[in-house]
Amino acid sequence: MKIVLILAACAALLFLLTALAIRPAADAGEKMRRFCGRRYAHRGLHDAAAGIPENSLAAFRRAVEAGYGIELDLHLTTDGQLAVFHDDTLDRVCGVSGRVEEKSYDELLEYRLLGTEERIPLFSQVLEIVGGRIPLIIEVKYQKNYAALCTAMMEELKDYAGEYCVESFHPLVIRWMQKNHPEITRGLLADRYVTGETGMRHNSLPTWLSQEILYNWLLKPDFIAYNYLTAEKTHLLALSRRLWHTPCVAWTVRQQEKEPLALARFDAVIFEGYRPARFIEK
Repeated sequence: MKIVLILAACAALLFLLTALAIRPAADAGEKMRRFCGRRYAHRGLHDAAAGIPENSLAAFRRAVEAGYGIELDLHLTTDGQLAVFHDDTLDRVCGVSGRVEEKSYDELLEYRLLGTEERIPLFSQVLEIVGGRIPLIIEVKYQKNYAALCTAMMEELKDYAGEYCVESFHPLVIRWMQKNHPEITRGLLADRYVTGETGMRHNSLPTWLSQEILYNWLLKPDFIAYNYLTAEKTHLLALSRRLWHTPCVAWTVRQQEKEPLALARFDAVIFEGYRPARFIEK
């Protein structure tokens, strides 16, 4: 009987510690209220077949005109400019080799996006187009100089009147936001890194902790942005929602018929490749 009580106490303690580890910020629900219930155009409302590439000014104009929120990506160039571009390298989108963070913005302007006349835009240009009319989800890319990137981003946003939140796969970015701008809604991007699902493996303890949202106790994110296709296998995400009502954003839905799978577990949807309604009805 004594052994049973000890085991029960250990199990209860483990559950309590796990519950606390996956708890988001105390005011997460309130801070995310204005971002939930919406659909966000992934890298703008792009259409490569129509000559409108991702993360282009044309794609952002289309998203604003359609009334969608926008998800976009930020890199910091060697000359301190904020470039809106997703990939770490230029190969796929621009057809040249090299890393974005190793280029100046003048160098980046030499390249075209997916063979069009569109070029890599500055963050300031995107903010001017958006003009506060729709909310933004800003992804800070994984760079060694993340602090400089975050500092430049917040400097650019200091006079911006529109609604925005910040997300990143990089836990230290979320930690930086928590320490330096706790008033800004921040979210941790995550996925299950299992070959056959995403093509990647978790090969380190930090990656595994991110996958299982076990950084929450330290980072206190206001939301979790998770790959909706692998979320069902991350049981701690479901537990965090049940226990703490953790706000969650689904990425990236590319087929409208699969939206119900995302809407069953998430409060907002990042989409591409189709034209859904702007707001989510549940």
